[in-house]
Amino acid sequence: KNKTSIWKERKPASVEFGKFSLREHPKGLLAVFKQKYSDSSGYSDKGLKKLVIRPENDSWRIVDEQWRKL
Repeated sequence: KNKTSIWKERKPASVEFGKFSLREHPKGLLAVFKQKYSDSSGYSDKGLKKLVIRPENDSWRIVDEQWRKL
């Protein structure tokens, strides 16, 4: 929900990610990868993203998301 409100003002222009790892996590799966992001306002960053995801219906739900600048 937070990203939806941010993206109303500044839509993502580009999202790139590198090699990623997946491993089991008590709440689902942990995905770790490097990410480059830029939005329509010209903002950009590069960081390490960690997502904990779990299956929900016919899709996946993010239950935790962490990011730190590289």
